[in-house]
Amino acid sequence: MFFYIAVFIILLLPILLDNSKFTKKNNIIYYLILPLFLCFGYMNGSDWRNYEIEFYEIDSFREVWGYGREKGYTLIGYFFKLIGLSFWHYAITIKLIGYYIFLTFYKKYSESNLFGLIFFLANFSLFLWLDHPARNFCAILVYLFSFKYIFEKSFVKYLLIIFLATFFHLSALFLLPVYFFNKSYSRNIYIILVIISVILFLTSYALLPYITSLFEPFFFFNRFDAYLNEMYIGKSMNVFRYSLNIFIIVLAIIKKKKFEIYKYGTLMLNLSIIYLLFFSIGNINVILFRFNLYYAIPFAILISYLFTIMHSLRKKIFKYAIIMISFLYMYQLITKDFRYIPYTNYLSFSFQAKPNYYYRSNYNYNNSPYSN
Repeated sequence: MFFYIAVFIILLLPILLDNSKFTKKNNIIYYLILPLFLCFGYMNGSDWRNYEIEFYEIDSFREVWGYGREKGYTLIGYFFKLIGLSFWHYAITIKLIGYYIFLTFYKKYSESNLFGLIFFLANFSLFLWLDHPARNFCAILVYLFSFKYIFEKSFVKYLLIIFLATFFHLSALFLLPVYFFNKSYSRNIYIILVIISVILFLTSYALLPYITSLFEPFFFFNRFDAYLNEMYIGKSMNVFRYSLNIFIIVLAIIKKKKFEIYKYGTLMLNLSIIYLLFFSIGNINVILFRFNLYYAIPFAILISYLFTIMHSLRKKIFKYAIIMISFLYMYQLITKDFRYIPYTNYLSFSFQAKPNYYYRSNYNYNNSPYSN
């Protein structure tokens, strides 16, 4: 628990000191301290167990293509294996590359305001880097490269990027319509969508059978169905987070004209509305929550714009509301089950023999006070 609280405080230091820009001092936090904590997590999380077995089982390109899931992550892993590197060299490299891609993307599109980045890292980094849904993670990274072609109005190139993302996770198919969202809509349309999101949030559990039926015709339904009974986080915490999201979106709609002054403001607002809609139903299970990860960074960028145009008093209230809710969410996430506590870091085993797979696989099960 100590590591998480310490990292959370370090993450917040710039805005607590009213320094919301990328500076040399702040860069030490975001370019060095945080990646050391997030990208080198070792026995935490859950998905790595299957990925490590897969990494060592596959011994030829034929086996890569014969594997029953998206091939991209497995194929890159096989190249790492061919040059003599271990699974953890591969996993950590992907996490590090991904971290700096996320950071570069945010810095480019956010006017270099740190507040949205802090929101994103406080709310999503533990899941993305420590629990690490690797294929979904890689698909999001590829998807981030597609934004350039939305603004350049190059649909063919956008299509190719999305097609490449599906080699890592099939959920990227649902990103095809995003290309057409870079245009301004009336406030009435935004308000209607917000009302729909409220209805979805209040009725999401009752709507679950109907949501299931929408996905049933698709070829990936069996994977979706396997996650239906696995909730991501407690419902009570989502009420607070959803209320904050509603507040942010409504404020952005009110200040819509100011957002449109920003070069990327219109698209970020539209994608944030999609984020809100997915958030409304994402609390009922893991797979729906993962759809929302594609829109989390645009929402964080929207927050950075909002923080820039706010008056000082509102800015302070906004800042402390996000800090409080993010901390409570982080606490509930890390105490929900075995995945996060105790925290272990790969670097701490640099000068000693690495524990075997069985020991690592069972370490958090056996030592976490939150094991089920």
